[in-house]
Amino acid sequence: MESFARLVIRFRWPILAAWLVGVAVLVASAPFGQAFSEHGNTNPLPASAPSLRAQDLLAAHFKSTQPQSALFSDYVIVVDPHGIRPDDEAVVQIASSLRTGLASYGLWSISLPLGSLDRKALMLVVTWDGKVAGSGQEGHRQAARIIAAIHLHPGVTAGYASGSIANDDINQGIDERLPLSLALAVTAATVVLAVIFRSILGVIAPLLSIGLGSAAGMAAIAHAGVHTPLLTASFTPQLVPVVTLGAGTNYSLFLMSRYREELERGSPHGEALVIALTRIGSAVAASALTVMVATGVMAFAGLDLFRSVGPNVAVAIAVMLLCGLTFMPALMAVLGRAMWWPSHPERQGGVAPMRFWTAAGRLVASRPAVIAVVTVVLLVPFAIFGLRSQISFDFIGILPTGSLSANGYQALEAHFPQTGLDHETLVVSPPADEAVLNAAIKRVADVASVGTSLPGSDGQAIAMPFTITTPAGSTASMQAVADVSEQAQRAAPAHTVLVAGRSAFERDQRSQLGSDLRLIILLASVGIGLILAVLIRSVTSPLYLLATIGLSTLSAIGVCQLVYGHLEYTTPIFAFVFLVALGEDFNILLITRLREEVSRLGQGEGTVVAVATTGRTLSGCGLVMAGTFGALLTARISVVQQVALVVAFGVLLDTFLVRPLLVPSIAELLGRWNWVWPFGPSGSRLDVGKEVILR
Repeated sequence: MESFARLVIRFRWPILAAWLVGVAVLVASAPFGQAFSEHGNTNPLPASAPSLRAQDLLAAHFKSTQPQSALFSDYVIVVDPHGIRPDDEAVVQIASSLRTGLASYGLWSISLPLGSLDRKALMLVVTWDGKVAGSGQEGHRQAARIIAAIHLHPGVTAGYASGSIANDDINQGIDERLPLSLALAVTAATVVLAVIFRSILGVIAPLLSIGLGSAAGMAAIAHAGVHTPLLTASFTPQLVPVVTLGAGTNYSLFLMSRYREELERGSPHGEALVIALTRIGSAVAASALTVMVATGVMAFAGLDLFRSVGPNVAVAIAVMLLCGLTFMPALMAVLGRAMWWPSHPERQGGVAPMRFWTAAGRLVASRPAVIAVVTVVLLVPFAIFGLRSQISFDFIGILPTGSLSANGYQALEAHFPQTGLDHETLVVSPPADEAVLNAAIKRVADVASVGTSLPGSDGQAIAMPFTITTPAGSTASMQAVADVSEQAQRAAPAHTVLVAGRSAFERDQRSQLGSDLRLIILLASVGIGLILAVLIRSVTSPLYLLATIGLSTLSAIGVCQLVYGHLEYTTPIFAFVFLVALGEDFNILLITRLREEVSRLGQGEGTVVAVATTGRTLSGCGLVMAGTFGALLTARISVVQQVALVVAFGVLLDTFLVRPLLVPSIAELLGRWNWVWPFGPSGSRLDVGKEVILR
């Protein structure tokens, strides 16, 4: 690492020029619009999912027997809490405007106003001809524009239950707050950098490096999303810049803090930078690798959302790592003493004492067992809440409040629960006895009715529609789908028996989510554990480092459960990945410094110095990370808010409780067993008084 550090410093001007020119070309040529403008939120399941296989059977065997199969319907609903009549002026105007405005977009028909049983809502069924060009996204958007333009009396709301518009509303809810989120995140980073370094260029330089790395990362994702099989996601434009801002700030703080420390020890500027990059470079690289591994393994998930977001973040972090190890130290080498103006760390005459963190280190060294027990006792109750969290698969719950789609779907469920939201279809191939199947379906308690069976056009399948009494997508409806499948399979044991419909789809989604969560936790834990083991040269330390970050993650999830009352189905995976990956940044800096100081000063005093010297840096990193993710709380999408809350709170737990207290107390209790390495020289045989440079 020392040779690399000297190489970067020697060729600092060419490196800076290459980065500036390269990023300019990369960003100017990036197909951002093509990569991100039409991103969706459907989270399709793998083709092997039973509900998708059922849809494939319907498409394959029921072509000519369904002459209206090209028709599909959306629902426009107007709600007046004080009561509404079929001749309501707004409803009449909406119907008339839609007939006129959608004539060239594949409109098939608009129904007469249908009243709800409570007489508070009227519904227009908008039916499209799927064979006509424009009846898809553009037609839906034109309908949404027409509905939004109609004047409504106070208290009256109009909604549009359309899957395409729901996707648009989610994307808009994400994108519209992006400038505010980024502004808040940059402000948080600026304030922390200014407080820690108290120099003008000490703020500008890392922000320049982070901005350059973030821009290059987003451009690289856009290029890859268009020219390679890499998927892009709806969350990419908002989530990736926040993650790279937090991670990039960490890398800059690691390097700058050690650089300043070496200056305070009396090293010349050039040599201080070489020492800092040599000793911190491995930690920064390992930190980035943990994020890349934790997010990269999401490519093996079944849900498209995870398979796209994870690799996107991994690509951006790889670019940020390259920037942090080349552009940032090259810029620091060019700036030299000017970087710290108006302060002068080289005149300190020794490392400036940090009384608070020194006191924390001495407390840990003197009472490690007590500190460990108290810390765990504080976290465990919240972790229990995290383990018992209620997971919501409610599609409507993630729609932006007050949007056309949210109003539409909420009104549809509240006032027209019988309207096409939970009609499921049993598909059996080859055909089985209809009477036997009908009786089997009716044995399920929550089945309200069974429709007339429909034979396939090729005689190779039979379809039987049925309705469920419980709300679509609810746990009870999903269980009813499972029970129908089981009863039908018993009635036709040698046949393929599948169910298509919303509850069937969401049941598969729930099952896939559980599989994805287990797989990602396993792969990420193994990958990060191996990185930690190789870096630290210990097989014991990674075990409790992963365990402690897992404890803080569960605790943060528990807090989110207490605040929201439930978790959106994507929250646990995103929370685990980002907290484990980003939290290990702090672990890596602390444990590598702990190993270095223990080898130099011995167990007790080495722990004190490690906690004292990393405390200010880690607290700064934690505040920046919490601030950047906390900025996402301004989003109108509940899942984004929840991920922001979990990561921000979890990072604060790591920063001020787990990292300065729990981790070093466990290391102090383990003593030499903290450094067990059976593959060569290990930390268990560290010589006191011998200073080690991790390479």
